[in-house]
Amino acid sequence: MRSKIIVFAMGIILSLSAAKAAAYTAGDYYSAGLQLYNAKNYPLAAQYFTAAINLEPVNTSALMGRANCYYAQGQYSEALSDYQKVQTLLPSEPVAKMIQYLQGKVGLPALPGDNAAASPVTSGQRSAKPEEPKRRKGARVFAAFSSLNLSDFTASALAQEGEAKYFQANYDPTFQYAGVVPSASPNLGVEGDYPIGNRFEIGLSGIFLPVGTASDDISNSSGFTLTDSYNITEAAIGIVGRYFLMDGQFQPWVAGGPMVVPGNVDYQYNLDVYGSAVSFTGPFTGLGFGGQVQAGVDLRLADVVSISLFGGYLFGSSSNFQGTIGTSNIPGVTSGSQVQLMTVPTTYGNVIVPVSNGVLCVPTFNNPAGSMAPPGSKPLVVDVSGPEAGLSLDIYW
Repeated sequence: MRSKIIVFAMGIILSLSAAKAAAYTAGDYYSAGLQLYNAKNYPLAAQYFTAAINLEPVNTSALMGRANCYYAQGQYSEALSDYQKVQTLLPSEPVAKMIQYLQGKVGLPALPGDNAAASPVTSGQRSAKPEEPKRRKGARVFAAFSSLNLSDFTASALAQEGEAKYFQANYDPTFQYAGVVPSASPNLGVEGDYPIGNRFEIGLSGIFLPVGTASDDISNSSGFTLTDSYNITEAAIGIVGRYFLMDGQFQPWVAGGPMVVPGNVDYQYNLDVYGSAVSFTGPFTGLGFGGQVQAGVDLRLADVVSISLFGGYLFGSSSNFQGTIGTSNIPGVTSGSQVQLMTVPTTYGNVIVPVSNGVLCVPTFNNPAGSMAPPGSKPLVVDVSGPEAGLSLDIYW
């Protein structure tokens, strides 16, 4: 008898629970889910939207809401499935674009029929607008190759070649010249990006350019040698704005921005005139400005990784290269003096010479060390402007 009473009571309780549950409609679950979605409680909102879908499988509002929840949580395959159901029931251009975007995300090609209209939707249903895809924070590590415009070094090399030819023609036919000026440089850099909207991002970029060494060598068979070398390194630090022309697996973009361009030149000079030697060494630092413009395309390999091919033009130069002389036996120049690399006019063109307070620290074809720099002398410019092309690895989070 007691067991029959317990069974009867449980039956009543279950009947009441079922009646209470039946009192909730798909619209009630949808409304609760929408409130949770607006509060950004996406996991719980998805459960309420699912309850609404269980009651009404063709409820496009609930399907859209659950799709948005999945998308917000990065569950792109699940979101794609729900968006496709919505598009079948109630076609629209925004949903079609979202489907195309997510197919790129999960690595699927666009399928025929994704945008095809099906049976009409029951009137009076509410729909949740799909969110636009948003860009995420990221970092780019890149390597490029660019040409250079080291015009002051080229002019100096041509002038010293002219001097060697003069000595060869007038004093000793064994005089000869050898020199090199870098014409291209690798560019290595990193960039941190912050999204502004769904098509634009702004970043802080740092680039290192190990330009290389420019050198000159004049010598003859009797023991005369004149050598100089300039080991050049440049950097570029700037702001980059990047605009993406479209979303999807392939994302073409254009970018550009201003830069500050610091540089360093390690200078060495040696002159040996038949046993009488003079030498000068020192590091010199300079500063300048520039910028860059680029165009490229991102290829999405995964949700958080892409590679980019890009090309563009890097323009920038640094000048006012200064250093401090350690020891000196140069007339008119004392130890600890500020020295600046300058281009100095000679009979055969401008040559690069260290100058301290207007005094030449090394001799030129026309003037000895310790004499005043001639009119027309001007600060050395290291110009690294030129076209570039490269590859980057992009990580997002």
